[in-house]
Amino acid sequence: MHSRFVFAPPTQYLPVEKTHGIPDNLSQAMQHAGIHVGASIPRWSPCQRAVHVDEASFAIPTPNAPSAAPRDEALQTKGEASQRAKSNAQISLKQAGIDWACTTFGTQDLWKEEHTSFPPFAIFDMDSTLLLDETLDAIADQFHLLGRFHEITESAMQGKIDFTDSLHDRLILMEGIKLSDIAIRIRFATGAGTLIKTLQKAGVDVWIASGGFRAVAEQVAAKLGIKSVAASDWGVRSGQLTGRLRGDMVTGATKGDLFSELLERHRRAPPSKEHGANMGLAVGDGGNDVEMLGAAAQNNGLGVCFYHDLSLPARPVVEASANGWLNGGDLRHVLYMLGIPQSAWVETPMQDFVLTPL
Repeated sequence: MHSRFVFAPPTQYLPVEKTHGIPDNLSQAMQHAGIHVGASIPRWSPCQRAVHVDEASFAIPTPNAPSAAPRDEALQTKGEASQRAKSNAQISLKQAGIDWACTTFGTQDLWKEEHTSFPPFAIFDMDSTLLLDETLDAIADQFHLLGRFHEITESAMQGKIDFTDSLHDRLILMEGIKLSDIAIRIRFATGAGTLIKTLQKAGVDVWIASGGFRAVAEQVAAKLGIKSVAASDWGVRSGQLTGRLRGDMVTGATKGDLFSELLERHRRAPPSKEHGANMGLAVGDGGNDVEMLGAAAQNNGLGVCFYHDLSLPARPVVEASANGWLNGGDLRHVLYMLGIPQSAWVETPMQDFVLTPL
């Protein structure tokens, strides 16, 4: 199975120089990874830069560029194993502040102009995936509890402690908070609207699955036009949080089971010309997403470990479960990873909003 890489430079690298030369700092990062300028890539590629590492192909998309660049450059490495080159390139690009993504999903030609591979369904984590922030942390910050939250949250994200225990520990700290006092700003991750609307236009069954508060997830889903939500209900008494859950928690196992349920449902459905061999998409960032990412990776789907912030520490347990990795913050690059041409995107900028009273 071939590896595919997509490198997305931050704003300072766009637009690419008119000479189509490689920016100096990017060139230095490539040199550290043992990469040098090589041959050309097809003019109809959705990128203006590509890097080939043995069987792996790296690309630097430029969303505002014309679909047919007059002169594209490619970069190649020679004599290095793909895995070693991948690791070196990721480290170098992260140090240079450059976004990157890669996937081992599929054997299709990523740059084949007519190729599309819409999944029949997609499941997205909410906090730090569709959204820039952890909404639970945002509420904690409003009520001056954030310092006590951070250590618990990151331990859960790293997979060091069970997500269920971590959520219980955080909810206990929030006992007595009035729902009417919660007023946090919801910030969408870059590209969230475009990714969701593009999938929905193709008939993809889109879900949010979150261990967070259902009342919050439903408002986020409404803004994105998502109708299906699996989330936890927090206990409320007399308008105040009880510090406990009401009903079952949405855990990593819940998300994994949801993926399996949707997989079986769509396997029984009549074939669709819109959907290729991809049997499902899952995108998440934390320990609570391991099961669904793994289920996607193991069933001919795409499970994407997504870090919107280059400064975040690595989460090896999460990364190991996935077969797609996106580091740098633009969810539109999931479409590149699926091989969806930019001409098929439904560009949908999302505005921040403040939660209505819960």
